[in-house]
Amino acid sequence: MSNRTIKKIITSQKVNMGGIHLQQPLPDRATVVYLLLTKQIMKKILLVLLIAMTFMSCKKETVNPTIEPNYTVEGKWIWSPTENRADANTMYEFVDGTKYTSYSSPTSDFNDLDSSDRIPGSEAYTFDGDSLLFYGTLRGITFECDGGILIMDNGFNQLWRLSSDCQ
Repeated sequence: MSNRTIKKIITSQKVNMGGIHLQQPLPDRATVVYLLLTKQIMKKILLVLLIAMTFMSCKKETVNPTIEPNYTVEGKWIWSPTENRADANTMYEFVDGTKYTSYSSPTSDFNDLDSSDRIPGSEAYTFDGDSLLFYGTLRGITFECDGGILIMDNGFNQLWRLSSDCQ
């Protein structure tokens, strides 16, 4: 096949380059299909990379299992002279920095006590999350039973939250 026949078969395209018109053959169908497929594949690869980067850029929150929940001393607590909650005879109410005390017999229901049952006078207290200052003594404290038991070092043993079922 001569060069002239090839030129007739291959369609050409005129390219204007600064006033000079050049004839350049158009790519054949296989090349066009290849270029289109490559473009489609590149779009998909970019999309996959974008999605992967989105997921990889998210920070995974880690929960430190040694951090305990923040419990409070606010509310009503009962104290027992023994290790048994059923022997409790004293209730402490911690309200906005003031501690009130009520006495009762172990057979009474502490839930029936209200502010009129408090003994005269009150004490200030300070609580900072792991220590409690009252009666002039700073006590380190820990909570157990989902905040239902308050255990003190330096005496007084433990208190049971009145609203809890902890034993």
